[in-house]
Parts: sequence; structure tokens; C-alpha cells
Amino acid sequence: MSRASALGAAKYAKIDLVKPRKNTVGNKKPVDLKGKVTDFRYYESVYSPDATSILVYTDAGNSLKSELPITGNEWINFKIESKHGTLEFSRKGKRMRVNGVPEIGKESGREAVMLPLISHYEMRDKKKQIFDTYSNQVVSESVREIIRKFLGEKKKDRVHIDKCQNIYDFQGKGKHAIEMILRLAKKAVPEKGDPGYFFYETQRGLNFKSISVLVSQEPKATYQYNGMFRADDEYNDFKIMMQPKFTKDQNVMTAINSGTYVSRNIFFNPQNAEYIEKIYKINEQGKIEKTLGKDLDIDEDLEESITRTNMHVLDVGSLKRGVSDAVNNNPLEWQAKSTMRYNTLHTQMLEIQVPCNLGLVAGDIIKVEIENLNPEKCNEGINKHQSGKYLILHLCHSFSTSESITSLTLVRDTYGLHTGKK
Repeated sequence: MSRASALGAAKYAKIDLVKPRKNTVGNKKPVDLKGKVTDFRYYESVYSPDATSILVYTDAGNSLKSELPITGNEWINFKIESKHGTLEFSRKGKRMRVNGVPEIGKESGREAVMLPLISHYEMRDKKKQIFDTYSNQVVSESVREIIRKFLGEKKKDRVHIDKCQNIYDFQGKGKHAIEMILRLAKKAVPEKGDPGYFFYETQRGLNFKSISVLVSQEPKATYQYNGMFRADDEYNDFKIMMQPKFTKDQNVMTAINSGTYVSRNIFFNPQNAEYIEKIYKINEQGKIEKTLGKDLDIDEDLEESITRTNMHVLDVGSLKRGVSDAVNNNPLEWQAKSTMRYNTLHTQMLEIQVPCNLGLVAGDIIKVEIENLNPEKCNEGINKHQSGKYLILHLCHSFSTSESITSLTLVRDTYGLHTGKK
């Protein structure tokens, strides 16, 4: 599809509403909403196991909401095309459901209706509880089995899992699949790199991804900010539309209090009533192996104040037959470092808006180049401190009748242009 600018209005190739097959009330045929839609927003986040959307349409004459009627739980099939990619949830196993039907405006002969849409995985998640026992296999294989059995996703191209090295035995105990996988993410250790995973949905499917693998990716795109964005410029596709907003830029006291730099960890072994104390320092045992900017280098005096103490009870032989003194997924190996990794990833948070790019998803890496505003250094080009690689934490593609925009919340762990690699 060709357009002068990615900022222009996208094409609604398909937006259909379909009543559930078992619903005996109203029309079961697909209802075309394309000509009625005035606003559409699609959301992803590495924090969220479910992608969501908001669709707003206007109706004149007979009310579709009342006549069909729309009561919630309907399927929405949509396909939206832009200059850079296609956003599609329009086939079985990849579409969304209506979660509610609020009316946001009404006047004589016209009404505006908002349809909040939720992932079909969220609906599947509530249908079954897990009572199975998982033992003698790495965490990533347990996650794969749960996704296949309880979320119903059997297509390999819709499930993206980074392999783990650690074995963890556990029981479902009546939990739902999404809750269980989110718990497993905090206990997972990749084959290479630091502990810590995210479980989230994108338009490409379900993702159980290691932080180390995510930050090791090559950038999917490079975006520049130089304060000269023109909406009618056909070369603005990879320019930042307005001044980047740093919502977080290193808070030392918060990092100290959260145990990012140093923490005391006390482990209790119920088998022999023994306490094990271990102090983790980020420049020593907790050294971060992969970073988005320069290598992590923390001042030594920041590791002298221990403000956080974590207490852990070791799981010794609880799921083993007979008598066993084996520690299940020993937290001494990953607990403190996992906490440090999650915390350091959010050292800087940056919000930007760019012309629509449907090729981007949450968890991707992009490169940001911000102009140097210091008059004495303007001849150096970009700001080498703020510019560099960032991880897409949250993403929103928004479409109106006149323009298409991608809003991004970005994070990274260290400053500078150079990626830390070991």
C-alpha cells in the first residue's frame, strides 16, 4: 500500500462484528462497521498478557446497538492497513471480543458508541483451572504446555518462547493459565543471560521472553528528533513528532530502597531449620550481562547502604517422592538478581509519538536519536547521553478519520550509544 506519509489516515480493510454462534437472539451474520468507525485504538504492553483495543463508531437512524443488539461478547474481526504494515485480528484464533457497550454521546438521530475489545486469550483463560503437576522439566516447557492446553494456542507461529535452563516443579492448585505463567516468568532463568522474563501478547501472538534476549535484539527502526516535524512532509515517517518526554531519568534513592544496587537475602531451610544469608551487589554477583547502553557501572558508595532485606523459605523436596533434600529451583541462584534486572531495566522511561508504524510491537528495540540542544555542542549532532537503544514497554496504534499515530513508552537500563555485551 502506498501513501505519501505514514501519518495519513489508514485504510480499514475489514471491521466486522459477529454474534456468537450459540446466541439465539438477533442477527448472526457479520455486520460491516467500516463506514461507521470514527476512532480505533490498539494497545500492547510487555506488562500485559492480553492485547486490547477501543473502537468508537457513530450511528444515524436505527440504532445498531439496540437493533442487533450489541450486548457484549460479540466477535470483532478487523484488518487495518497503513504505509508501514498491517494490523490484523480477523481469523479464528486471532480476533477480539466486545467486553462492554457504553454509549458516549447521543443527540437527535445520532449516537456514538464505544466498544472496548479484549483478547480471546483472556476469555479462554477463564474457562479452565489448572490442577496438573509439572515436574522434571525446564520452566519454558511447562509454559508451552500450559499455553497449548489451557489457552488453546497450538500454532507454533503464534507462540514465541525463549528457552530456560532451570527446572521447577510445581502444582496448578486451581490457578488460571495467565496467572500461573506470570508467576513462572519471575522464576525463569534463560539458557544465557540474566534471570527475569515477561509474558505478554502482541499482534504476532503470545510471548514468554527473557529480558536478556529482548535487550540483545537489533533495532527495528531508528527515529530522530530535531524539532522540525512537518505533517505534510513525505519524509517524516521516522521522525519523532514532538519533543520526547522523559517521565523517569534515574532516581537513586528509589533504586536504593528497592534493592536495585544491593540487597540482603535470607533463606530458611525448613528441613534443618538453617538460615542462609547472602548479600548481592550489582557490581559483583549481580553483574548485569546484557544492557541497552554502556556497561552498567555503579558507584561503590551506592552499594554500601543495605535498605532492603528479602526473606525466602526454600522449597525442599515437597514434590519429590520419598525423602529428598533437593531444593526446588533454588532461589539463591536467581531471586535477587532477577529483582535487580527488572529494576534496572526501568532506569529511564521515555514517551514519544511517531507516524504510524504497524511493524513495531511491544518488546521490540528501536534506536532514538535526539538532537543536542547545548549551543556549545550543537556541532556534535545528537545527544550521546540520551540517544541510543530503547525497549518498547507500551505501544498504542491510534487511527482517526484524518491521521494514524503510534505512541510509544520506551525504557532502558543504561545511558549512552554503545550496547553492553559480554
